[in-house]
Amino acid sequence: MHIELSEITIDSRHGPIVSGITLSISSPSRVVISGPASCGKSTLISVLRGSSAPSSGSVTVDGLPLTFTSGKQIRAHQRRVGVIAQIPVFDRDLTVFENILLAGAARGLTREQATSAALEALADVGMSHRRQHRVDELSDAERTLVGMARAFIGPVEILLIDDAFVGLDEPTLRSALDSVIAATGRREIALVITTSDATLADVVPDSQRYTMHDGRLSPLQEAA
Repeated sequence: MHIELSEITIDSRHGPIVSGITLSISSPSRVVISGPASCGKSTLISVLRGSSAPSSGSVTVDGLPLTFTSGKQIRAHQRRVGVIAQIPVFDRDLTVFENILLAGAARGLTREQATSAALEALADVGMSHRRQHRVDELSDAERTLVGMARAFIGPVEILLIDDAFVGLDEPTLRSALDSVIAATGRREIALVITTSDATLADVVPDSQRYTMHDGRLSPLQEAA
């Protein structure tokens, strides 16, 4: 997968949320974007996911324009995109395994395909032993790991992590990050991480590094 953002701007009543962003992402590259809260990182993630249309500029996927008014095209795009949100949302009446199967069904997998993919994804993040537990029985760190497993389900070609490591203790953060890097590398998936922790970029190998302030994106070496 190759996603190209060209001069993307998203306006609000109070001014631009993101402004003039140009960014190129190809599988299996890694991109880390650091910046303070409310600087536009989550909005940028929503554009990459196909959830927010830019006010100006263009988004192309594999050389073709992404048309945000075409529900069919957006749904097809979103099936290729895995997302780990700041606060993962689960069906609390279902087990961990059932939540992941549900995500597989949403991505068009058969029951057999979803079962195989769910088992593999849980093993990737070290949560196989919790698959029959309900989400309410998990710690915050474990929910983050299950959110990662769920994001891998289906024909995912790019994984977007939206500041999902906030609040994790250092050993859990490192373990989660190692799991994500290993899994995306093995599957040749592009990885985009946004974070409020500026030091996180230092532990993501072979990554393109950017900072974001007031809706503007700058390569890390130019932003110092």
